[in-house]
Amino acid sequence: MGRRKKRKKPASQAGSWYADKRPVFLFGLRFCASLGVLYLLSLTSPYQQAVSHVPVADARLASAILRALGEENDVANATLYSARHAITVKPGCSGIGFSFFLVAAILAFPTTWEKRVGGIIGGVSLLLFLNVIRVASLYWIGVHAPSFFFAAHQEAWPALLNLAAVCVLVVWIIVVQPWRPPENHAA
Repeated sequence: MGRRKKRKKPASQAGSWYADKRPVFLFGLRFCASLGVLYLLSLTSPYQQAVSHVPVADARLASAILRALGEENDVANATLYSARHAITVKPGCSGIGFSFFLVAAILAFPTTWEKRVGGIIGGVSLLLFLNVIRVASLYWIGVHAPSFFFAAHQEAWPALLNLAAVCVLVVWIIVVQPWRPPENHAA
């Protein structure tokens, strides 16, 4: 049997294909590069020192929320505890990792730097606040429904924070680039 020859697309068709995909390709490239830089940055000691206070802040804020809801607890460094339960907020549980996706996507999106900075500040603030709610809820679950703690900690909350990051990104894109219906070119 003979080999079949591949048909080459005319140069104009290949160029047209790339032109149609170019914005998505460039976004993906910028997103991957931004995410890579953020993860490399997270390995540096200045970054780690800067964010080392976030778990302590998370524990204190979660403790205040729990106390406001009538749940007795104490805080020592990044540990929430009582006679019935204790949890420690580790640096990897600070919510900052969930923000990396959002920040990289916002940096990759084609818009002004002013809009990017606003999106990053607002989006990261929201994700960090949701992480405080996560810590408070995990403590509460540990006290009142300990059999659900593992599922909430390892499955439910990571999924919710990932979903929240995607939703924040989508809302930000809608605000930054409102959808406009295509113009009608009726003859």
